[in-house]
Amino acid sequence: KDAGVEVEEEVLATIATLVSDNVRELGGALNRVLAFSALMGEPVTLEMTKEVLRDLTAQEPKRGKARVEDAERDLKPGGAYLVKEERPTDCFRLFSRAAAGGDGGVLITRSNPKRVREKFDLGSVRILWLTDRESSSEDTIPPVLERIIYEIEEFMKKGTRGAILIDGIEYLVSNNSFDAVLKFLRRLIDHVSETRYTFLLSLSPATLKEQEVKILERE
Repeated sequence: KDAGVEVEEEVLATIATLVSDNVRELGGALNRVLAFSALMGEPVTLEMTKEVLRDLTAQEPKRGKARVEDAERDLKPGGAYLVKEERPTDCFRLFSRAAAGGDGGVLITRSNPKRVREKFDLGSVRILWLTDRESSSEDTIPPVLERIIYEIEEFMKKGTRGAILIDGIEYLVSNNSFDAVLKFLRRLIDHVSETRYTFLLSLSPATLKEQEVKILERE
């Protein structure tokens, strides 16, 4: 344990590998990870450690399927992509890259926008917090499918190329129906396919029924 926080040996070994030639840097790297853990209220995991120390890991050979796919995935304008992962880390990175290469992006997410901005370089991307709650500091949007379509289409009218990301598909399903959400996604995919925008859908497979995940994969 370090300062009351449980740190697995695998995490310590990863940090040591990155800065093994400098004890002071080793301590600094560990402190960065612990500080991020305390700020976000998350346990120290290997995935989170690599994210916090990505400026160091970028100098290392790419390891792991997700990181290689992130580097090699070729996002095509007019394309729609389903990204399956427990947390939308790689999806947010892909979205950031696609938005930066165009006229910006719109992100509809269940995650707290403040935390998203702290963790990812999203520039001037518009973030809409997918929630029924009101917020005095963030733009929010309820899980109303027609309202979401309207916001996305209004965004697309302002440019010619960019990115759209929806993170929180399970929340939409729980507030509507799977068939309604599927119809909504088909409409959005058809609309995007006629433009130079890129559509990303983040999905944690554990949040939906297996059959529903398979249907989304086919779409």
